[in-house]
Amino acid sequence: MSSTDNKEWIAIFDQVLFPLVLRLLKPEVYHSDPLGMSETRVQAAILVCKIFLRYLDQLPNQNGMLELWLKILDVLDRMINSGQGDSLEEAIPESLKNILLVMADGGYLVPPSQDTTKELVWNETKKRLDRFLPDLFKEIFPEKPNEPSTPNSAVTSPSPSTQEHTNDQQSREDGTAPGTPEDAKNTNEQQGDDP
Repeated sequence: MSSTDNKEWIAIFDQVLFPLVLRLLKPEVYHSDPLGMSETRVQAAILVCKIFLRYLDQLPNQNGMLELWLKILDVLDRMINSGQGDSLEEAIPESLKNILLVMADGGYLVPPSQDTTKELVWNETKKRLDRFLPDLFKEIFPEKPNEPSTPNSAVTSPSPSTQEHTNDQQSREDGTAPGTPEDAKNTNEQQGDDP
C-alpha cells in the first residue's frame, strides 16, 4: 500500500469520524433527538473501532498507529463519560476489549518485558484506559508476578505418575515390592493409623 493510501485512510478518522463523533457529543445535537441519539452514538463508537481494526495492519509505522490509537481512546473516553445512557457503557468496553485482544495478537500491544520497542504503546494504552475503564486493562492483561509461577493443578494434586513414584518410593522404604498386595496392606494400615 502506498503512502498516499495510508494518509487517505488516516484522513477517514481525522476528517470524517472524529468530527462526526464530536458533533454527536454536543448537547444541542443530543437534545434534538434524545431517544435516537443514544443509539447513533453507540453505532458511531462501534464504527470507529471497526475501522481502526480493519486498517490496523496498514499503518505506516508504530508512531502513526500510536497517535491515532490515543485519539481513538480520547474520543471513546468522552463518549462513555457523556452521561447519556447505559448502551455506551456496554458497547464501548466490549469494542475496546476486542481491539485490545486483536492488538495483542498482532504484536502491536505487548508487555514491555516481552518487547521493549512496544513499551510506549503499552504504557500509554494502560494510562488512558485506567482513566475511564480502570479494570479493563487488568482484566485482559492480568499482572503476573515476577517470579515463575507453577500451574495450580500441579500444586493442588499430584499427577498419576508422581503418585506412582511416591508409592514406589514408599514401598522400597517398607521393603515391599510396588503394586503388591503387601504394598496395598501397608498403605491401608498407614491410613488407619492416622487420627
